[in-house]
Amino acid sequence: MFRRPLIDLFLRRNLTLTLVIAASAGALSLFLALLFPETDPAQSAAAYANWPPVMKDLFGDPAGALSDVYGWLNLQVFHITFWVMYGVLGSILATRIVAKEMEEKSVDILLSLPVSRTEIIASRMVAASILIALSIPPVILGCGLGVAVLGQPLHAGLITAAAVNGLALVLVMTSLTLLVSVFLPGQTTSLFTSLGLFAVMFLFSRVVIKLVPLLGPFAVLSPFHYYAPDGILVQRAINALDPLVLLTIAASLFFTALLVFKRKDILT
Repeated sequence: MFRRPLIDLFLRRNLTLTLVIAASAGALSLFLALLFPETDPAQSAAAYANWPPVMKDLFGDPAGALSDVYGWLNLQVFHITFWVMYGVLGSILATRIVAKEMEEKSVDILLSLPVSRTEIIASRMVAASILIALSIPPVILGCGLGVAVLGQPLHAGLITAAAVNGLALVLVMTSLTLLVSVFLPGQTTSLFTSLGLFAVMFLFSRVVIKLVPLLGPFAVLSPFHYYAPDGILVQRAINALDPLVLLTIAASLFFTALLVFKRKDILT
């Protein structure tokens, strides 16, 4: 099912992009962590007392973030690195699995190789997952170093657990983009379509359900229902099932994309 040459080639082609994003995310994590204002809890609570609950659900509790460094990491670092930087990285890598060749009408060259469609898409997905996993440690290091420099208690396990949660979410994003790219072979089209779908899932989980409580039972349909760095970092509660559920969702999307691509009539 996997071909080592296909994995190695994909890794080489996308390593520079991954290293740039990983280094940027690590530096940004350290920089944002060092900006922690360490405000008195009473003062920060008073300043944001009138914030609507939906805003707190969307961005995190600002009062807690200004007085607790781990609340600050949840509000600043993980919102930026995992929702933006790594979501985009995962999507870009996914569009390079098959959509790029399909858009450039060079997929016939790819399919003429002595490998199956399953081997092509599976091998490249493995390579994309490796690149994403390798890009996560700089964020953990940046957060941990920032907390240590500030002289705050370092809970490396909490930071790592939140990062693992984020990694699983990014793999969902990658698999979703892969599935979209099979139906919409244009690289740019599939990229922005998947980002739009992910934004809808996020808003449904964090905003729509708060406004329409009757939709609460359907929260399980959104991967953001299982992405809870606020619970891990703020409430100090690690739920090992959450990343497992996210990985199951990612695997389901991937195998769906694999089946569709195997049966798809491709015009060259």
